[in-house]
Amino acid sequence: MKHPSALTPTEFRARLAERPRSAPFLPATRPGCALALDERLLRATRDGLPFDVPRCGIMFREQPGEDPWTGAPIPSSIINGLAVLDLRGPIEHHTGWYWDNYEDLGVAVDASLACESVKATVLRIDSPGGVAAGMHEAHKAIRRAQARTGKPVLCYVDEMACSAAYCIASSCSEVWGPPSMHVGSVGVILCTVDETAALDKAGLAIRYVVSGKRKADLHPGQPVTDDVLRVAQAKVDVLAAQFFHLVAKARRRNTDALASSSAVEALQAGVFVGQDAVRIGLADGVASWPKFLDLVRKSISARGMTDQSVSGAKGAAARRTR
Repeated sequence: MKHPSALTPTEFRARLAERPRSAPFLPATRPGCALALDERLLRATRDGLPFDVPRCGIMFREQPGEDPWTGAPIPSSIINGLAVLDLRGPIEHHTGWYWDNYEDLGVAVDASLACESVKATVLRIDSPGGVAAGMHEAHKAIRRAQARTGKPVLCYVDEMACSAAYCIASSCSEVWGPPSMHVGSVGVILCTVDETAALDKAGLAIRYVVSGKRKADLHPGQPVTDDVLRVAQAKVDVLAAQFFHLVAKARRRNTDALASSSAVEALQAGVFVGQDAVRIGLADGVASWPKFLDLVRKSISARGMTDQSVSGAKGAAARRTR
């Protein structure tokens, strides 16, 4: 049974129209990617009306193609020697249907840098962040890929790269964006909810049978005690220290302002806008998207991107707000 992404538009519509409403649309080998299609979508398909299905992750396309869901044309990811990859929305760990993820990101970056016609890859990010799981390894994989191929991955913030999304942005050779870009929030957050008072009021008591003292920490219905918070805070601090180290190690190539983990921690997970982000060391320049692409092309033309730098295209003048 073909996966939906491998179907032609005609095959997709045929399978969708013929399947029982309660039947799974996807092969049983990928139960975690179940796609819920409601009656309106089924009716629209049978009546030949246009419809849209969420895409499945960030992808690199060397050649133009056709959307397997709608039949709409899909342009190539390559623009005049630049591979442009879009990372948008909340970021998950593994491949899924609704959000971009670190797994697909790594595959797309590797594919773009391996393409002979690609001189540099631009990662265009608009994301508030994502899960911690997979974030550190994705960051390190992007840095290794650049070192291995000698080709840069450049970040353009369109218009947000915060928290986990900034971790990915910092793995790039340089970070640019428009005057309104938001970057930062370098830190870790964990939400806890103590429902015990509400449960007591409702006359409900929840008890867990566990094999260890910490097994039920932060489970629904359990009290969030000072001891539980202490353990949770320690875990958050460990992950945060790793985050600070990654950002400092990556950004010290471009600025002395964030050359140490303590300097990154001192930002207190703040979010900075435009030129303030450049001043603080989280970004390297401010420019509109067309101007940024022009700077990258000039860098490629002048030096073949051998120094993996956009800033050198026009020197300090290139850092002015466009």
